[in-house]
Amino acid sequence: MIRGEISFKEGVKEIGKNAVSVAGGVFGAMKGAAAGAIIGGPIGALAGGVVGGILGEKASTRVAEKVVNVARTVKEKAVKTRNSVKNTFKSLVGGAKKALSWAFG
Repeated sequence: MIRGEISFKEGVKEIGKNAVSVAGGVFGAMKGAAAGAIIGGPIGALAGGVVGGILGEKASTRVAEKVVNVARTVKEKAVKTRNSVKNTFKSLVGGAKKALSWAFG
């Protein structure tokens, strides 16, 4: 891969995180505008929409990042476990070979 490029998998993750952020921002803006309209009329709707959009985007971005981090952590632990099992098996085979060569060699 050329420096500065990302893999297809990383690109899909970024698109997914961005889509979640946009959806959260839109949802937050709609809820904020509705609440602001009830409380303060048109100006309240505008202010509520802006504040709701910002808060919604921030919250949804944090959730999306946590989901990606959990997946990365699970993968890292799986790789460590696989390597541990592999090394243990190699040790057992090596020990068995030594025992057999000592007993029959």
